[in-house]
Amino acid sequence: MTGAVVGPRAMAQWEDYLGALAVTLTAEDEALVDGLVTPGHHSTPGDNDPQYPLEGRPMRG
Repeated sequence: MTGAVVGPRAMAQWEDYLGALAVTLTAEDEALVDGLVTPGHHSTPGDNDPQYPLEGRPMRG
């Protein structure tokens, strides 16, 4: 992951989020994540769900 989208509702939440900037991921951490989600792929089917191809959902008439 190269970035995070955050949406704090209060300044206190934003201040809590800033602590993440001090976290350093180790090679072991990265290996664990790579084992859970293949690099280059989504973690959930969402937008690339075969039932709903990237062209969008088929129209029903």
